[in-house]
Amino acid sequence: MIELFKQPNLDWMGKAKYFYALSGILLLAGWASILFGSGIRYGIDFKGGTNVDVRFAQPPNVDKLRDGLKAQGLGSTEIQSISDIANPNSNEVVIFVEGKGQDDAALQASREKVLTALSATYGVPGSSKPDFNVATPALLAAVLTEKDPPAPLCQRRRSLSTAC
Repeated sequence: MIELFKQPNLDWMGKAKYFYALSGILLLAGWASILFGSGIRYGIDFKGGTNVDVRFAQPPNVDKLRDGLKAQGLGSTEIQSISDIANPNSNEVVIFVEGKGQDDAALQASREKVLTALSATYGVPGSSKPDFNVATPALLAAVLTEKDPPAPLCQRRRSLSTAC
């Protein structure tokens, strides 16, 4: 067995006043940084608002994206690039739109403004692909039913009768 300490009898309580002093200094430094620094920066959990995660095919121009959001009246947005260790070229950004005390309809409206700004800035005109970001459940059901129609009733039951 490896012995790291030959005599493990340390007088921790004799050094308690030093630890109390260190703890007090760290507490004062923390409170001073909150009061005299930039304060506490709350995230979306405490501020409220809308988070929109967007993945681009190419690295996005953040200034162009910010100008597009300002054109939609969303000047107070935060744009943060996401970097992934496994995929350093992820081309993904998070757009945060602050909204204090808003109901679900207002949050949905700000989300739609972000999507409209993205479509106006980076949209591909004349695309035949459906945009599932703004799709309703009925539209999704219609597209999925068209791509994979349900089997006839007799085929689903796997009946032995041949009269279907």
